[in-house]
This record gives sequence, structure tokens and C-alpha cells, in this order.
Amino acid sequence: MKRHTQYRTLYTSQRYGTDLEEITLQFDENSRRLSAGVARADADIAEAMTAVLDFLKTQSEPVEWKVIDDAVEGRKQMKLQALKKCIGSGTTIRNGNGKKGDPYLYSLSGSAGSAYKAGTTEPQSLNLRNQTANAGSRVPGYIWEPENPGNHNPEGKL
Repeated sequence: MKRHTQYRTLYTSQRYGTDLEEITLQFDENSRRLSAGVARADADIAEAMTAVLDFLKTQSEPVEWKVIDDAVEGRKQMKLQALKKCIGSGTTIRNGNGKKGDPYLYSLSGSAGSAYKAGTTEPQSLNLRNQTANAGSRVPGYIWEPENPGNHNPEGKL
């Protein structure tokens, strides 16, 4: 298990067979249960998508990739994947031919503002952090709960 700034992850290195993909862990504070979330790579891309969209919301005119790369924190590969997903989902528009003298320019699409939840910075259709669907992992659904949560060892026995 690893701790990151936004989430905690779980992974295994198998002696035989294939390794378990690194997945995020979701903690439900109400039920105090831990469950498997999305793959870490998907969570990283979702974070980068949110950062790219937040930056593009502040721009009044289309910008080049270099401007986005300089302004948004994170690994370049994650930002590129996030930008491609934004274009694919229709929240971002890419104009230009991508050649010298006519570079690609990126801006929010006209409907991108309606894709955001009111009062948040996360798009409804791109919110991967709060998904509780099976991320393709083989984590069993067994949950242990103490019989008496208030007093774990009432007799003081070891």
C-alpha cells in the first residue's frame, strides 16, 4: 500500500503470474469501509483532466500546448493523455493544422461549461475519483468488523 497526496493505492508483485495493477482505495467515512477504486493511471489522468479544464476555463482565447504544459502541474505524459481525453469527450476543441505557422490551439467547447457540476471544478462525465465500480481487480469483498466497535478488548485479555 502506498500513500499519495490525493489517494492511497494498493498493488502486488506476484512471484508467479501477472502482477495486480495499482488501484486506488476508496474509504467510506459513514460505513468505515474500504473498497477498491479505479486504477491509479485512470485517477492520475482524471486529476490532469480537471487541471487542464480548470486552466482552459481561465483563458479567453485558444492557447497552444506549450502554454498548457507550462501552466498545469504534473507529468507531461499525463497532461497529454488528459488533453486527448478532453478532446475525445467534447469538452475541449482543437483548432489548427499542427504545423509550423498554424499550431494546434486548444479551448473549451461551448458546451463544456454545462458539463461542470454547479459549485465544483469537476466535470460530471469525467469524475473518475468517485466511481466505485470494479476496476478490474481481484480484491475480495470481505470486510471484517469488530463485534463491539466501542470496546475492542472488554476483558483486557491478550
